[in-house]
Amino acid sequence: MPDITSFPLETAPWLKDLTIGDRLAFVGDAAHPTSGAFGAGAQFGFGDVWALYRSLQETVCDAYVDTGLPADHDLHRALFLFNETRRHFLARVEKQLGYDADTYKSYISTARNDKEWRARFRQVESPLEWMRENKVEADFQRVVDEQGPFLRTTYID
Repeated sequence: MPDITSFPLETAPWLKDLTIGDRLAFVGDAAHPTSGAFGAGAQFGFGDVWALYRSLQETVCDAYVDTGLPADHDLHRALFLFNETRRHFLARVEKQLGYDADTYKSYISTARNDKEWRARFRQVESPLEWMRENKVEADFQRVVDEQGPFLRTTYID
């Protein structure tokens, strides 16, 4: 694949969309190069997987569920739901990383001793609960509600 681009994880560009076409969804470190930021990389990855699972579950065609045949999905809609569920939260995380880089340089890194450094770190870290408490299911439901009901295809034998 000639158009592959690679970067060290901590300097990789953030994706504006977590999907490509109707076939590919990026999850985990491939979707958001946090390089251990906030100790939340695994949590972000689990959130991605849950959003993708719920998106596929939401778009499975009823005919396949009723007959027990292998599931078929509306991949276009599933990937849209996944992308919309995750991209807004991850864009906010990316923005926070930019703020934090500036904060660390100008505030935390200038502490005069270990005690002051710890106090400054705790002070800066405490407002980030929104990141650790992200409710992926609530975000998913909001996106589904905004899009309206999914009209599933029913096949007649």
